Amino acid sequence: MARITDKIYNELLPKIENWKQLYPEVIMIQLSQDEFDGIFRVPTLEDIKLANSAQNDIDKNRQLVLSCILYPEPDVFNQLLQKRAGIITPIATKLIEACGVTQEAIVKKL
Repeated sequence: MARITDKIYNELLPKIENWKQLYPEVIMIQLSQDEFDGIFRVPTLEDIKLANSAQNDIDKNRQLVLSCILYPEPDVFNQLLQKRAGIITPIATKLIEACGVTQEAIVKKL
């Protein structure tokens, strides 16, 4: 696993600019305990619906993350998952938060 250093970020900048043209929102997710930084597009409602069709939470999270990952390549990310399968859950959680699905709402009785 690796962090996206300034050097790597600068190398990725042309790709990042291209991704920003293709997708409404592009985000970087960094894990605090594992040395992993990834670049993802924010999921759409369709991505979430597709992921929710999976049998269990782990498969749902995996489907969502793999459909949104831009960097590293999905095959590289899958190799990381062989070693640290648990990283899929916090990444999926952040992707869901980024698209506003888990947003808190306030209700006021009128």
